[in-house]
Amino acid sequence: MNKRVYRFFIDYEKEEQWINDMAAQGWHLKKALIGYFIFEQGQPGEYIYRNELILGKSKDYFEFLTSMHIEYVTKNGAWAYYRKKAVEGSFELLSDNHSKLNYI
Repeated sequence: MNKRVYRFFIDYEKEEQWINDMAAQGWHLKKALIGYFIFEQGQPGEYIYRNELILGKSKDYFEFLTSMHIEYVTKNGAWAYYRKKAVEGSFELLSDNHSKLNYI
């Protein structure tokens, strides 16, 4: 079963939190377009999601994410959405303060 939701975000962190709230309820992101999200029903809390601006990212970067068991879900313009099994623990795409400041 799929669920379609219209919702527009300006703050990427609030968007990411909302997607994770949906996943906690058993709705897993399948596709994202500007203001439009498609979720598929699944196991509540199975995945943790992250989103990221991907301008300038290299092929090596995406290969590194795959090697860390981080799954690419969908792309919306310059934004990409990833997920990882919750049983593997939380994950961050920007793990140090310098990277976070550069990103912002």
